[in-house]
Amino acid sequence: MGVFAVTAFSSIWAYVWLYLVLRDQMVDSFEAWLTFFFFWALIAFAFGMDRYKASQEKKEGDAETGGVVIEYTAVEVFRELIDDKKGIVPTTEAGLEKRNKMKSFVKETMKTD
Repeated sequence: MGVFAVTAFSSIWAYVWLYLVLRDQMVDSFEAWLTFFFFWALIAFAFGMDRYKASQEKKEGDAETGGVVIEYTAVEVFRELIDDKKGIVPTTEAGLEKRNKMKSFVKETMKTD
């Protein structure tokens, strides 16, 4: 709810602030500058909350996948797994190791067989 909560609170505070400022039917320069500051504070706080939520989601994503990283591109993995499905066997030991590494990566991240 991060940014939504910040903007919801700020919108309610804006009406309260409007009431406080206009109850004497005159806006002082101090109140005007404070209102201008509130605008920039809202932007900064909402941006900070967005960055915080993004970092939390990234941490949760890394925790779910275990931070697994593979050095192959998606196209390489796709082509290798298609070749495996067709029954084409790698000719070298390194090719076989590469295919097994890709298969285990897909099993681990996608939780499939």
